Amino acid sequence: MLGFDLDSQALALARETLAPYGKRVILVQASYLSLLETMQHLGWDAVDGIVIDLGVSSMQLDTPERGFSFNHDAPLDMRFNRELD
Repeated sequence: MLGFDLDSQALALARETLAPYGKRVILVQASYLSLLETMQHLGWDAVDGIVIDLGVSSMQLDTPERGFSFNHDAPLDMRFNRELD
């Protein structure tokens, strides 16, 4: 399985959850737009299926410091990858 997410916190949770699957899971901090480039880098020439979740998560909405919600008294940030400007 190849998984993409811009959110390092979401990737950390995914790594923990998917740890039992070992090397069968590859997680990349990048946009799904880099799918073809990442597949080339891995030497993959095809996939069996694709599942895409393009939504914002409740974790992001419920964490005021993330800046995704108008319901909390915090600055709006709304970046999935907080390491990028």
